[in-house]
Amino acid sequence: MMKARNSRKPQVTIVDVARELKLAPSTISNALRGKPVVAKETRERILAQCKAMNYVASPIARALRERCTFTIGVLLPDIANPIFGDIIKGLDGVMTASGFATLLASTEGNKARFLASAQAFSKREVDALVMISQPVGGEEFEHLIEACPPIILTHRKAVGLDLDYIGMDNFGGGSAAVQHLAALGHQRIGFIEGPEQSSAAKERLNGYRQALQDLILDSDTALICQGNYTLLSGFKAAHHLLSMKKRPTAILAANDLMAYAVLDLAAQMGLSVPNDLSVIGFDDIFVSSLPQIALTTIRQPASEIGAAIGHRLIERLNSGDCTPCDVVLPTQLVCRASTGPAPRRKGKPSQFCKQELDAYLHNRWKPTSQVHP
Repeated sequence: MMKARNSRKPQVTIVDVARELKLAPSTISNALRGKPVVAKETRERILAQCKAMNYVASPIARALRERCTFTIGVLLPDIANPIFGDIIKGLDGVMTASGFATLLASTEGNKARFLASAQAFSKREVDALVMISQPVGGEEFEHLIEACPPIILTHRKAVGLDLDYIGMDNFGGGSAAVQHLAALGHQRIGFIEGPEQSSAAKERLNGYRQALQDLILDSDTALICQGNYTLLSGFKAAHHLLSMKKRPTAILAANDLMAYAVLDLAAQMGLSVPNDLSVIGFDDIFVSSLPQIALTTIRQPASEIGAAIGHRLIERLNSGDCTPCDVVLPTQLVCRASTGPAPRRKGKPSQFCKQELDAYLHNRWKPTSQVHP
């Protein structure tokens, strides 16, 4: 009977490389780490020998030597949302280049799940935590950060706590959207909010409100509807706005997904976009540029935010700088086909009662379908 063979070859170590070159293992280690104590010619000879022998540095040995795990934990509210994927792509590009692995946990916006995931990452001794749009704040969170590694926040700030924050100009984005609609002649502009507990969502709302005030536009509070960044909340808010006796001629949604719901429901109610209704989103996820959608939106610099987080983490881990940073990157208005001049005559939407909306959503989004952002 043939014996099973172990096909895994023994890993080459710096001791093996040192033996071949008749050098001390410490010299090999210093050369690989780029230390100036090793002459240029010697370093080049060592690197060539490492390549010839297929030497790969052991991450476990490196972690023990430098007292870190070379991993970071990322907490995000929903792994399916493309905007979070863009942030992680920018972050991971920087961290991978520095030899770090990026670990992910989706918390679904649930605080208990968020706290449990953060604690799990901490127990695994990740070198840093990145929290994207998480329910930060409160006594439990304050206890958590005392035991956690360095933390960087994005999308939501922790008021009163000295933590790094890197995000975007939400206020400016909300204001720019209203200014664009006002320039097209719109006076009555609806707004679909993000989650109440989100600082980013509040900033977008404040930008909208300030622009209405500055431009002396209709500031009817009934034009503001609560949403939570999901398609379902977008449908419900859009139904309320489009069923108003004096409905808005334009709607700004706090993210692209809710804006898609507005586009969909407007079509179901017989309204033409942008002839009867203009629609603006926020984020500019890749789907928004498709010609079938062509959504005017506020572009979030997601990849740039991720890269900035990565550079800040490397800076923190290398220098030990504990002075918190507050970085705000600019947003950009992207004009597409979903916005146009305010209609001279308002097209009358077809009747679409709540029961019809519920039936439509049930048929379109089956009970098992995910409608999270």
